[in-house]
Formats: sequence, structure tokens, C-alpha cells
Amino acid sequence: VSVNAGASGAFPLTYQWLTDNGGATYSNVGTNGPTLTVDTSALSGTYHYKVAVTNTYGAVTSAPVALTVTPSAPMLSADTFPLAQTSYTTEAASFSAAFSGASPTLHWQHSANANGSGATNLPGQTSSVLTLTGLALGQSGYYSLQASNSFGGPVNSSWAKLTVLDSAAQPNGI
Repeated sequence: VSVNAGASGAFPLTYQWLTDNGGATYSNVGTNGPTLTVDTSALSGTYHYKVAVTNTYGAVTSAPVALTVTPSAPMLSADTFPLAQTSYTTEAASFSAAFSGASPTLHWQHSANANGSGATNLPGQTSSVLTLTGLALGQSGYYSLQASNSFGGPVNSSWAKLTVLDSAAQPNGI
């Protein structure tokens, strides 16, 4: 979310943005230009912002502007989803996906079926990146990242196919 200050007066104008961080005391946001950009991905609640503009003739502070952030259920980020791949036994494979929303809880899942039926959570795999090392034939299948939070879910990324081939059948260099 971006907020612009429409100040006029003798140049140069300096800007200092302030926020209450959802409380009663204002502090400097660290942005010193006419535009404030607020990353709301980790926010929940109502926050107030104001700007102090100064020049050689004095200073003026704006009235506070309220920003209310309502957390949302997890949503898959459109450009980050796992892709199918083929690897050989003893090699590695890596998948990644990303969700937005209020503090999603993540779990990588494995299924033998393309539609994810019978999927099981992979123990300890709770980040946006899954790296499988020392692959075995039994790890062939479909992988998906599942997200949920207190506002909704579970929501799964697409199911990406991993094909693990026997390294004994791997072609050698010429």
C-alpha cells in the first residue's frame, strides 16, 4: 500500500513519516520522501500514519491516516509453484512454492497420485523450499506445498511430478 503526501512550499521540502504501529506512540518509519510504501503482508489491525514536512520556513504535520489490514487466508503466489523434474538415484531434487496471507503454516506433501489423493505430510518439511537429497526410486511421485492459517485453508500448490530414475541406467559421457 502506498500513501503520497501532497505538500507545497519553498524548496527543499523534507519528509518524515511516522506510525503508531497500532499503539498510542508515534515513531519514525524511516521513509524520508513524499511517498510511503507499507508492506502489509505481516500486519493485522489498524495503523495510523502521518507525515511531517519541513522547509527553511517551518514545519507542518499532517492529520493521521488510518490503514486497516484484515488478514487473509493463504493464497498461492502466481509465479512461485513447484515444477516437474526428473533426477537419478543418489542425486537431489528441489521444489519451491510460495503463499501470501497472514502467517501461513506450511507443509510439503507427497502422493503417489497426480490429484494428491492419499497425500502424506513430509516430516519436518515446513519451509517454502523442499530439497530431497540422496534420492531413491521410492521417492518418485507428486509433491505439493500446503498452507493454512487461522483465516482459512488448507490450500495446496499444484502437484509437481518427480521421476526418479535408476542411476545405473544413466548414460555415460562419450
